[in-house]
Amino acid sequence: MSAKEPTLYEGVEVIRRVQQLMVVCSLLPDDGKLREALQAALALPDRPVLDRTPPVPDLHPHRLKGWLESIWLSDSPSPEEKALVDWQSDSDNMTAAMRELDEVERHIGARLSIVLDDRQSR
Repeated sequence: MSAKEPTLYEGVEVIRRVQQLMVVCSLLPDDGKLREALQAALALPDRPVLDRTPPVPDLHPHRLKGWLESIWLSDSPSPEEKALVDWQSDSDNMTAAMRELDEVERHIGARLSIVLDDRQSR
């Protein structure tokens, strides 16, 4: 027997990631800071952010910070983007959001993570 169960249909891994995001978001406190930030991010029009978002080059925290700054610290952010950047700079907001995410991850027994896309394996 193989260590990995066979995929029943193409795309199942992506479906599970979408479902996991939905569960994590649904478990956030109604009046929580992370929910507030995610709602603000989801309210942004996607095209301007998408157009200036390069692939993630590296997952090292310092290089990941540079990648994030290349997205959020554009030359002409919209007022909504600026508000989201300001939100992130407020240590009370970030501390609360970190605590909320940690509580959700403990509840489900798993951590959210990002991995670099290996396009050759697709």
